[in-house]
Amino acid sequence: MPECLLDFARGKASSSDDLEQGSDGTLVAEFRLAERMHRENVAANNYDSLSCAPSLGNAFHQCADVAGAGTISLDQASLWSTDAEDLYYGTLSGYLDASNASPFGVGCAGDQVGDGAVNSFDIAVFAFAMFQRAPYNVPLSTPTVTLRSDQEAQCESSKTRADWQTAIGVSFCPSSRRQLSSSSEAESRLQVSTASSLDAPFLGNASGGVLLERWAPSDVGNWYRIGIGGIQTVTELILGNVWADEAIGLVNKPYPRLSAPSTRVPADPNRMEVRWARRFELLGRVEARCQAIVNGVSGTAALIGDTLSVRQEGAPTQPVCAFDLFLFIPSSMTSSRKSDQFVGDVEIQVLAGSSWRGATSSAVLTRDVAVHTSEVGAIGAEIGPPMLPMPPSPPSLLRPPSPPPLAPVNATSDTLEDQSTGDGSRTAGIAIIASICALAVLVAFAFMRRLCNRKMAILDQPSHMKAVTAEQVDANFRITSGDSSSNESSPSALRA
Repeated sequence: MPECLLDFARGKASSSDDLEQGSDGTLVAEFRLAERMHRENVAANNYDSLSCAPSLGNAFHQCADVAGAGTISLDQASLWSTDAEDLYYGTLSGYLDASNASPFGVGCAGDQVGDGAVNSFDIAVFAFAMFQRAPYNVPLSTPTVTLRSDQEAQCESSKTRADWQTAIGVSFCPSSRRQLSSSSEAESRLQVSTASSLDAPFLGNASGGVLLERWAPSDVGNWYRIGIGGIQTVTELILGNVWADEAIGLVNKPYPRLSAPSTRVPADPNRMEVRWARRFELLGRVEARCQAIVNGVSGTAALIGDTLSVRQEGAPTQPVCAFDLFLFIPSSMTSSRKSDQFVGDVEIQVLAGSSWRGATSSAVLTRDVAVHTSEVGAIGAEIGPPMLPMPPSPPSLLRPPSPPPLAPVNATSDTLEDQSTGDGSRTAGIAIIASICALAVLVAFAFMRRLCNRKMAILDQPSHMKAVTAEQVDANFRITSGDSSSNESSPSALRA
């Protein structure tokens, strides 16, 4: 058996696609090998690419099996801390203390062994190690796993991927080894995790910890929601009645909502589409701290054939957060493999053998999950998780109605400038009108004073002139429409 190191493969001088055992100082060859073997496993629906490798002269290919769903989470569940958002929504985020974690395989009688498959869990390990993400920030010469003693016997057997994953879900270690964590402990840990997650309203109708439901309608197909209890760091789901002839990557658009028809429109109505949403979003919240959800099959693919896989990536200081997947199935979808994968009289399924690595537990689905018809996301229903009743609030004292709020003072500089200009114009107008009025008063006062002065001057004249001048004054003050030739008002009469 070859010794498995983290850097165990390199390209031959003749071709970089043709590998040989040895180190080259990078993990590019290992990552590409794991991707290739995973694609072969999906296409053949078995793990012969791994179990038959020794008979093909490629025994070192088995060193690509460096992890499984139970890596870290099953052996080191105590290294995870989870944050419960509140009583109604259960655990939504968590952190890993990776300082003492065993990053490879699962412990069996003192050895770390893989799960007998090369899949998304192994691809994730090589991706984490390439970017030095803890606990995979280790030298490339670090030993990884001991090869399984029961692997070669599976070569060209009739076992499917679901058969193998279900079997190791019941008893992970080869028969010659004993798992360090007893199966009862692992089982109870899974049950506790599942039970606490099912208390949350997101998964009230889950089967085996998985909820598959028709979520939102579309004129050209249907959106389905896939929710899993707890928090998953790596997820690999085997789907029934689904087959993608070409690789499909995640689409980082808002999840489909009934309240926003534009979100239900796929980029290509004739092609499947995969989106995701954190549970925080379903609560109407925006949470920017969480790690990113990325493609799990390769750097650009989340769905190949019938296998859907994603993982969370980010800095150790970022929490991993609970999320759901949304899958669009077009009405016009056709595939040469779709009819072969049809399971029962249902639309799609999440099949037994699907597995995921959680924050405090790992799980392998042991039974098929069919579409659940629920009120959540169904046609005509309000979007969002079913809400549990909140505890009644204490009665509050009646209060007088509050006065209407003052208008907020949040104008921009342009608005203030416009307001100032308008106020100045109004002020100038008022000042002009006031000035005109004041001037009119002054003119009238001056005219009256002038007339009064003239009358006083006449009264001060000698007595022989008073009779004539008095009549003159009366004439000056008389307002009449009489004829100007009248003796009473003509200047000649006054001169006589």
